[in-house]
Amino acid sequence: MFDLVKLVNNMWFMLNLVEGLLFLIFAVYFTVKPERVSFMITNFDRLPSAQREQYDLQGLSRYVCRAFTLCGVICIAGGFAAVAAGSVAYWISTALWVAVAVVTMRADNEKLLKKYRKG
Repeated sequence: MFDLVKLVNNMWFMLNLVEGLLFLIFAVYFTVKPERVSFMITNFDRLPSAQREQYDLQGLSRYVCRAFTLCGVICIAGGFAAVAAGSVAYWISTALWVAVAVVTMRADNEKLLKKYRKG
């Protein structure tokens, strides 16, 4: 019976670890390709191209990269906590990264775009 519990706890650890690594890969990707990040900011990709050029895509990319990095760290920490606490740690870390993602991607566009406006 103990082996089954250990196996299930390892499954939660691996699931969190894979989620965390995927978030970190996305963070690196959006850092390298900042022009791809525009679809993640609400309605930014619908702006006319002349208006989009007024904004610092590198800055927006770093903003999204920080969010993905934070989500990745939360997942990896939740994975190590899942070794000790089991599925409870997995669900807590999942709730945390979902909250971080929602807060980050639902930021007020006017404030966000004003912050990253060139000039």
